Amino acid sequence: MNKQTFIASAVLTTLVGCATPPIEQNASIENDLSTELPASAAGISSEPLYFSSQQEAESALVGYNYGLTLLADGRVQAFVSGLNGSGMENPFEVVRAKSHSSAAKIADLAEAETEMAFPQITLTEKKNGQAAIDALGDKLGDVAKAYDMSGERLEDILRTDSSAWIDESGRLLYIDEHTKIPQGQGEQETATVTSSGSGTASIATTDPFALHSKPGSNRVIYLDFNGHVATNTAWSTTTLNAQAYDIDGNPGAFSGAELNNIREIWQRVAEDYAPFDVDVTTQEPTLDALRRTSTSDIQYGTRAVVTRSMPQLCNQTCGGVAYVNVFSYYSAAYPERYRPAWVFFDKLGNGYPKYVAEAISHEVGHNLNLNHDGNATTGYYTGQGSGATGWAPIMGVGYYKPVSQWSKGEYPGANNLQDDLAVINAAGAAVRPDDFADTTAGAAPLAGDSSAVSQNGIIERTTDADVFVFSTGGGSAQFNVTPDTTAPNLDVLLKLLDAQGNTVAQANPVDSLAASLNVSLNAGKYFLRIEGVGKGDLITGYSDYGSLGQYQITGNYPVVAAVPPAAVISALPTVGDAPLNVTLNGSGSSARSGSISSYAWNFGDGSAATSGASVSHIYNTPGAYTATLTVTDSSGLKTSTSQSIQAAQSVVAVNMKVASTVVTRKLLSGGKSQCVADIAVKSGISTITGASIYGTWSGSVTSGTTKTNVTGTSYAITGTKGTASLSSALLPSNSKGTCAFTVTKVVKSGYLYDGSGAISRSLSW
Repeated sequence: MNKQTFIASAVLTTLVGCATPPIEQNASIENDLSTELPASAAGISSEPLYFSSQQEAESALVGYNYGLTLLADGRVQAFVSGLNGSGMENPFEVVRAKSHSSAAKIADLAEAETEMAFPQITLTEKKNGQAAIDALGDKLGDVAKAYDMSGERLEDILRTDSSAWIDESGRLLYIDEHTKIPQGQGEQETATVTSSGSGTASIATTDPFALHSKPGSNRVIYLDFNGHVATNTAWSTTTLNAQAYDIDGNPGAFSGAELNNIREIWQRVAEDYAPFDVDVTTQEPTLDALRRTSTSDIQYGTRAVVTRSMPQLCNQTCGGVAYVNVFSYYSAAYPERYRPAWVFFDKLGNGYPKYVAEAISHEVGHNLNLNHDGNATTGYYTGQGSGATGWAPIMGVGYYKPVSQWSKGEYPGANNLQDDLAVINAAGAAVRPDDFADTTAGAAPLAGDSSAVSQNGIIERTTDADVFVFSTGGGSAQFNVTPDTTAPNLDVLLKLLDAQGNTVAQANPVDSLAASLNVSLNAGKYFLRIEGVGKGDLITGYSDYGSLGQYQITGNYPVVAAVPPAAVISALPTVGDAPLNVTLNGSGSSARSGSISSYAWNFGDGSAATSGASVSHIYNTPGAYTATLTVTDSSGLKTSTSQSIQAAQSVVAVNMKVASTVVTRKLLSGGKSQCVADIAVKSGISTITGASIYGTWSGSVTSGTTKTNVTGTSYAITGTKGTASLSSALLPSNSKGTCAFTVTKVVKSGYLYDGSGAISRSLSW
């Protein structure tokens, strides 16, 4: 075995504490360096340590006598014999922890060379229906497991949905016939909300190829209108050259109408995915931002190519095709093998924005492990109701209804009880963090001026509510809450609460998604509460399940007499190891006279002051600090408040992550069942025992006419194999639906949970 060696010792060399030259390329010594070094001192293990590089080893071993060996696999082996005088400031347990952390890095790099597991299957051609079931044979259950569903559920999909296919390697994909739309059909029912307000900023003048719904997110949905060359994919053995979006027969340039269509399509898709922590963008990301090469790669996404129909992809009657459950697929060699998702604009009213956007959200939904919403007579449910509140499921057909939402099969005769929101979260697009508090205690000041309120927000989950506070001197007030005006998914319930939290007035018009209040108020403090709501029954209406998305509050209220503003700080964390990164939020501050016009922060550590409602600051040196916030309102009045921060001496921790999550269903006696999540925690390739796992259950199941939401938290400690099982609440055994489990944190002394890995998984049956 070729290896390279360097020995550092207070006795053997004078290089300790200085920059060390690179290990010589052709050095050759005995395998066991411990024979060349003095005997290990008390408290120092004679066992070798391992690091990912010479630089990491030298940094970790400051103050020690040691020898390094560069191994053939790239690792650096270290033997430590004792202190050279300064090592007392660098405890050996810290050195050992750094070695473990470095080893975890090495393991993650090795893991990146593997590909996401899938049953080994080889077919001569794509198959659907009974032919696909027969071809999979006894492997059908294994394939179903890869799609987080039971074997019975996959068999039912293949038997009843002719658009579901199994490709030559056993992968599930959809060739969507429903997206073939006759010219002009359905446009009469695509009415949208009309209002002076808007849930999103105007994009009429924005560069159509620089649109982002959540810039900075680690997850990306790229809407590709520019044409695309696809190579080394499962779609074709040859290179696919997709044309750019072109509705006027001039593919060399985008017309004004085409650019406006792209803006509208983006806004519609962005609204569908607004509840999730994902950036829907028309600006081409770097390949690294789309490709996932290992389980430790946390930045990835999918591409939806909007192009003219291609005979290599389907028989020219389809409007879109996509593989299932490939959003978080990883491969070091072929990370884009099962992407992109394809949408054929020429089969969608020649690029009609509503149709194209619905098709994109639908095909990307397949990438996110969603199947079709149909009933006994059709594979694609077209919806119910009419007018501004006409409703359809995104994974059915949303072309002819203005409100298209994620679904869990609540409409009459639904053949798919998959919980879309839980499945999307488990498939790699986590639910977006809540932007505003749900309670009056955490209410945010209403943005804008008392004469011109301007507040934007998002309802991210079915149980979410956003609460805002304002104070008035009394008199007439008006408030309007409008969902996204182009593609509304949110049906608004607006409540006005008094200082004690009692409802003073509320609005939820039956045939409108927006809501308004005109009220006469006494002087005092009030709250506005915004939440999503359903309409009527589930035969002609819809529940509040998918009533999610963006909104804007406008209006006005009388000002209150001049009173100094209230300064409020929230800080996370307030205690921790240095360097301590603290987020300081002053948005809870409020002004009874007008609004807060400025926020000034003094961090108390001698660094420069800064401004902004919310700021982050790193306390690099251990110590006790006082952060001070001074707020100034629009009338010039000021108030200050402070928060103590404790930055302790850091102790090196070893990284750990969730190595795997598997959700299964267990039948119990008495007509009951449970979902069970089996979680494995590792540091590199080493299992971690005694780690406390915390997580939440989500989803929903149906038994007969009874629907049950899967909710609750679970906690367990990993055993000797580094695994733990966490169970849901009891469910009916004769049910159908979805349960999903998401790890929220893992805790063990001396270890740092980095939040990566297989933190979420679902099961549909």
